[in-house]
Amino acid sequence: MPDKNQQYDHKELAEKLTKGQLSPEEQEWLDNWYLSFDDDESSLDNIHHDVQGLRDRMLSNIKAEVGMKSKPSSSPAKLYAIAATILLAIGISFLFYKYHDNGLNNNAALANIRPGGNKAYLTLADGRKIALSEAHTGEISNQGNATVSKTADGSVRYNADAKTAGGDALLNTITTPMGGTYHLTLADNTQVWLNAGSSITYPAAFTGHDRPVSITGEVYFEVAHDAAHPFKVTGRGQQIEVLGTHFNVNTYENEPENKTTLLEGSVRITAGNNQNILKPGQQAVISNNTISLKDARINEVMAWKNGYFEFENIDIQSLMRQIARWYDVDIQFEGPVSKETFTGRISRFKNISQILSIVQASNSVHLTVSGRRIMVKQ
Repeated sequence: MPDKNQQYDHKELAEKLTKGQLSPEEQEWLDNWYLSFDDDESSLDNIHHDVQGLRDRMLSNIKAEVGMKSKPSSSPAKLYAIAATILLAIGISFLFYKYHDNGLNNNAALANIRPGGNKAYLTLADGRKIALSEAHTGEISNQGNATVSKTADGSVRYNADAKTAGGDALLNTITTPMGGTYHLTLADNTQVWLNAGSSITYPAAFTGHDRPVSITGEVYFEVAHDAAHPFKVTGRGQQIEVLGTHFNVNTYENEPENKTTLLEGSVRITAGNNQNILKPGQQAVISNNTISLKDARINEVMAWKNGYFEFENIDIQSLMRQIARWYDVDIQFEGPVSKETFTGRISRFKNISQILSIVQASNSVHLTVSGRRIMVKQ
């Protein structure tokens, strides 16, 4: 065991790391130094100045914060894998980008690829299309007995006059592009969040017995309770019926399965002739109209809404699909696809170079970038 009171310069060790010159004692100290981080980004801003403070937190949260790692961990690049693990978990890559130039952090093309943001398009019942990021705050349109407004925080809200409810439903659609996310409030006060590359079609005012909407992509709902008017979501061959609850639906066409995850309340899932009722904390996985239930990884499911990528033992293809949607890039695989799995958590608002550098630092894949195309090789 190294002397806990021994002090090293982490910058000097990082340089020795890239040259393969670390002694066993220095390597163990650096391993522990990586493991000392937690998720407090305010402390990370002072990484240069408070090494002793970071050491004081050594191992305090390692069980709670697991980062990206390539399995098996006994590869020759063990220390690189450990570094990638912890750096991803805390959302910073200081050492790798400063001392481990892997050909990505200086790539000029990556500098032009920005993280996604709050942007979407509203298509009204009469066919008019409005870029919501450019729309003014305040009233946008009147749709029958409903008023459509953009709020000061940039979201959209519908308000319907209950006294004039009835008549034909005027369908509106909000669509997020790749690299976009958006929040809206429906006329019944249901809250809706759309992930990148998603859409929701809904009536400007709910006029019938049901409250029907249809979706593509990934959408999170906090449904306003109304026992007399069931809320129904359809998308990619499934229907979800609720009275009032919180749930996430992933129906991306390029994902192998539909996934509905329940946080609160109760939902009924129908696919073909099959039907199941979800309990809080469960996830329904649908493939070929077959529904299977399992315990949900809530933090992983809700990471996109909370501003993170979060993975647990996912393959490189699943990982890169999420990156592609958020950064609006084209991912292509060349040759055999790596079977390594990845686990980690990082802010979705990091530059793409930071995320890709950590992926490549696992040593299980090699990435090359040309324009907005990223080639993945084993």
